[in-house]
Amino acid sequence: MNNNFQELNVQSLDKDAALAFSKSMFKVGEFSTKVKEAFHPHGHNVLVNTLASRGGIPSDDKAWFEQGISCEILRPDAKGWHKGKIRIRIAVEFCPDELEEAIENVDLLNGKAESPLDDIARRNLTNLHKRI
Repeated sequence: MNNNFQELNVQSLDKDAALAFSKSMFKVGEFSTKVKEAFHPHGHNVLVNTLASRGGIPSDDKAWFEQGISCEILRPDAKGWHKGKIRIRIAVEFCPDELEEAIENVDLLNGKAESPLDDIARRNLTNLHKRI
């Protein structure tokens, strides 16, 4: 398996895509919501407890996951601190087992490749014309 994970965008068509596990099936949007719900109360508490010994962090749950928390960042390639906001985003990602299959699926969605069903439809149409 490769490590070409891509975020499933729950704001686009991916939200209605289906995820199948051994005996369970979810729409991507539903799965993403459940993951966020599981992380939000529990994960936030773990984060707050972990960082409390270092002076604490703001505890406004909604701000962490929506508008962000004010902070400053110092990057090695920058000249000084930069003010801004940080927020927590939880992403659901997918990595296809077969890279070629993924490329074909992307091409198919973009209209660059034929569907495997096109060949079947073409044969059926040819057979129908032969009968007429």
